[in-house]
Amino acid sequence: MRSPIHRRETQPLPVPDLPSKLAVLIRTNTSDDSLMALAETMEKAFGVKPSLVADESRGHVDAGRFPKISLTPQVIKGFGFASIPRNWGWFCGDFSLYAAMQACPHATRFLMIEDDVFINDAGATELADFAKSTELCGAAFGLQVKDRPPKYSTDLAQLDLSNLGGCLFPLTIMNRRVVVEMMKLRGRVQEHPHLRVNDEGIFANTIIENGLAFGDLSVCLPALFSSGPFSTNPPFLRESFAGMGDGPLIAHPVLPAARIIDRIEQRIRPYSRFRLRHVLRGATPEIRARIEAALIAREADQA
Repeated sequence: MRSPIHRRETQPLPVPDLPSKLAVLIRTNTSDDSLMALAETMEKAFGVKPSLVADESRGHVDAGRFPKISLTPQVIKGFGFASIPRNWGWFCGDFSLYAAMQACPHATRFLMIEDDVFINDAGATELADFAKSTELCGAAFGLQVKDRPPKYSTDLAQLDLSNLGGCLFPLTIMNRRVVVEMMKLRGRVQEHPHLRVNDEGIFANTIIENGLAFGDLSVCLPALFSSGPFSTNPPFLRESFAGMGDGPLIAHPVLPAARIIDRIEQRIRPYSRFRLRHVLRGATPEIRARIEAALIAREADQA
């Protein structure tokens, strides 16, 4: 996620008390056409406006016509943790869930999707049907007990807790009890600032430690998650997913060209041609030329 676009401040809409008691959340720290398109897709599929959980530690994020839950250092201090990781915006996606739990007191279930997930209308409809009907306590892509502790779950062993749970965090579904227990576990972890446990470690191992029913989304929704790449890197170009048919499709990470170019220019990510190989492969000649020009300009500045 890139640094937020500063626009004319608008009054955020109140977070709705959803009749279904399912809170649909989009985790972000930016505002652009790609984010609005994702919000509109989710709104159409779920029948409610998704709430943008916006990291505003670096400035205002315009939520447009969608409700906003603001996540700031002041909000996080209110959680009462003994310490806060410096890179919480990237490392602690679970903080967004704690803010949402406080902002949506009547929600009994939460679905959170990150702003660099691409999902089309058919995919969002299939996801909505599953989220509204599942009795699982938690679900995520690759959510399972691993043979070895994932990197950012390992330190939980120092608290005599399960550390074999792992998943990918860009799309998660959970009930309120899971969020409550996650917040307790995060509080225990932050009593020991040297422990490095990320959002995936908190989520997966909370479920395992409490013996709760969980599912791997790639198993629960095989048609959806077999239709596109779903991983952590390298990124794909959002424009290359246009017009790919009407079947359900989800992919991650997927970034629009404008956001990629901004990250190159602002030095927000260590992008190289190798890291951007999927982006460049899927780009039109015009977009490829713009990205190449940004990379050349950055390399010249660093010379």
